Amino acid sequence: MMPGFSEPYIVALVVPEEAGEDTVRITANVMECEAGDAYIGMPVEAVFQRVTDEVTLPQFRPAPTALLRSRGETPVEVVM
Repeated sequence: MMPGFSEPYIVALVVPEEAGEDTVRITANVMECEAGDAYIGMPVEAVFQRVTDEVTLPQFRPAPTALLRSRGETPVEVVM
């Protein structure tokens, strides 16, 4: 548990669209998302959360195009 963060945490490995799949990976929290809505390949967008006057954290939230079970949508299953 970490002060200032709500549980449960959704920690994701994010690959920016602009980068090649083997070039850049960012480990970060996904906010504004139910744990059951997160899925592999879910499109996300960057947001910046101001924690204190000195600390701002990069975070992610589902992009408007993400399919979320909480909205009655079903994401496409990713098979690797």
